[in-house]
Amino acid sequence: MLSTKSTLIIGALVVAVGCVSFVKGREAGNDARDRFHLNQDLSGSLAMKCESLIADKPRNNFVYIDFGKQTIYYNGDELFKYTSFTVFASSRGVSYSLLDTHAKFASITQLGNYARVSLRDGDHTINYMDCETQDEQ
Repeated sequence: MLSTKSTLIIGALVVAVGCVSFVKGREAGNDARDRFHLNQDLSGSLAMKCESLIADKPRNNFVYIDFGKQTIYYNGDELFKYTSFTVFASSRGVSYSLLDTHAKFASITQLGNYARVSLRDGDHTINYMDCETQDEQ
């Protein structure tokens, strides 16, 4: 027969192992769910011809988002691959927020063929633009 002290220690260890297992399992499940949604929820692409609203930035720009590859291109160059996103859709339009793990961020608000795009790298604004969506060629 185990002493009361031994029983309490074993009980505490069982509870601790259970808690750690629960937390690690939930984190692994969340990671798997996030990967699934990242790869399945958004597809296709969005191409936009843009005009900068920042005086010292190039006036004419092109932004292309490949949702299948989770990649944002800015003036033909890869800007970043996003690792998470949020999408909000309403009768007034669609808002996308695309983020990577290094604080790069793209915010797109689209209504019909008009979009407003903000590209950021941490605290640095890469560009802020009014855009018109383009048909795929």
